[in-house]
Amino acid sequence: NVTFNLPGGIMLYNSFTRRGFDGALLENYSNYSRINFINFLSTGMTIRGTFNLNSNQFTDSRAYGFSVRKNFFHRIDLNLRYQQYRYQLGQFTQNGKNEKRGADLVLALFKALTLMASYDILQGSGLNSKAFNAEMSVRF
Repeated sequence: NVTFNLPGGIMLYNSFTRRGFDGALLENYSNYSRINFINFLSTGMTIRGTFNLNSNQFTDSRAYGFSVRKNFFHRIDLNLRYQQYRYQLGQFTQNGKNEKRGADLVLALFKALTLMASYDILQGSGLNSKAFNAEMSVRF
């Protein structure tokens, strides 16, 4: 694992994991990379980008995504997300692609009362789903 914290609220992270010990360095592995921009251009937004590679004897996959998060008035926290996942099944030469879009909202209604909600859309490889989740939290 390697992490670089750079000036201006930029953080770079990478994790490489070799799977199996069959002698081939780049045959079975997982690699995850992330970049964060905290307080991007002094707007108060946090922007995150991710990239993930996986490879083994059965499948190769890659995923990338990004999210944008912003807080308003110290009471409303909004996060917008996008992720795309592509894979290839080695033995069947089958390719696939999934996309996920989502939004998260945290709303501090009162000092002890918080509303949290998420909405997700998942499409691809025979999938087409939408989900909405919400919960209310009370602190005593």
